[in-house]
Amino acid sequence: MKKINLFNILFKFLIIIFIFGLISAYIDYQQVKKGEIPFLNISKYNEVKKIQTFRGVFHKIERKLLVSPNESLYDSSKTIFSIFTKTIEIKKVYKKEKIPFKLKFNEQNECQKSNLYYTNESINLYTYCIEEIQLEKDNKNYILSDYLTKNKAFINSLEEELTYTGLNNNIEIYSDINKLSANGFNFYKCPLNTNSKDYYITPKNVSLQNDFCINKANFIK
Repeated sequence: MKKINLFNILFKFLIIIFIFGLISAYIDYQQVKKGEIPFLNISKYNEVKKIQTFRGVFHKIERKLLVSPNESLYDSSKTIFSIFTKTIEIKKVYKKEKIPFKLKFNEQNECQKSNLYYTNESINLYTYCIEEIQLEKDNKNYILSDYLTKNKAFINSLEEELTYTGLNNNIEIYSDINKLSANGFNFYKCPLNTNSKDYYITPKNVSLQNDFCINKANFIK
């Protein structure tokens, strides 16, 4: 019976780990250089410092988050790549994408309650401190309420283009980080367990109001 050389087996195993560690470090480094999330690692998030760490066999990547771990690398800042004793600060890469549409708001100077702007069997869209919303898409201009009548799924497209910024009383809050509008705006999505059809749009400087996501008689201003 042939004697097994444990030393040779262990040595080959360590060589494989070493090669894998170097290859995974190289691949993750190329990912962050392109502005993409690295994947050959284990991710951890420090909620207090808002720092996400990607740790591989020999390498480590850290980034300072703007909002949450779900954001892209384009939204984060101060990304640092480390391997052994060498540390490299990664230059921020800006994502160049065509903005699919633009919104323009006719804001109100005074406002006391939210108004039902548009409704169908799937959604109720409310506005607060906003009188009208204009949509510019495919080089054409629309009134948003008219556009939603023929394109009901547009509310989902709008949500996808916004950046999730957190929860308040289980209400999802999104912000216009991608500059879909000149001055920015907030988008509130009611909890799934109650009023799941309800959405609210407000100017950027307007916070969550008391009459958001509560049962109330629907009316159109």
